[in-house]
Amino acid sequence: SNVDTEKCKRSIKKLRNENAKYRHAAEQEVIAFGRGAIPFLEEAATTKDEAMMDAIVNSMCGVADARDRDRVEAHLTSQLIPLRRLAAAEAGDIGLPELLDRLLPLLDDAHRPTQVEAALSLVRNGREEGLAVLTLAYGGSYGPGWGDRVLAGLPGIGNQGRHQELGK
Repeated sequence: SNVDTEKCKRSIKKLRNENAKYRHAAEQEVIAFGRGAIPFLEEAATTKDEAMMDAIVNSMCGVADARDRDRVEAHLTSQLIPLRRLAAAEAGDIGLPELLDRLLPLLDDAHRPTQVEAALSLVRNGREEGLAVLTLAYGGSYGPGWGDRVLAGLPGIGNQGRHQELGK
């Protein structure tokens, strides 16, 4: 309905808030709208505000699922950073080998969080190609906040080749 559309758009505008706690609450509001929020989040993806980009990606990851494979594939080459970053994260959740192959160029993306999302998706799915980026992210070269996510992704390559001890 029009009322829901307007409420959703208002919630998405709140994703720009400087206060992280308030922004997280806004993400939860947007996620509560479900898949219907996706087109409005895509419209908002033109933002250059880093905090809002994070919030858009978090919100989209909260509502996207395997039915969005075509959308994920299309966004892998988007000019809009939040959409590329979403695609990098969701490709790992979908886990199809041909989709994972398409993440390789994103390891060199100009936007570092997009590089890390692509690397996490690859490593979580048993692919070593993302390890170099994850090493830099874990070491702090890509900014704070990646350590726990990197550690959570490592079991994906555990017990493979030279990585026998990882994930134990």
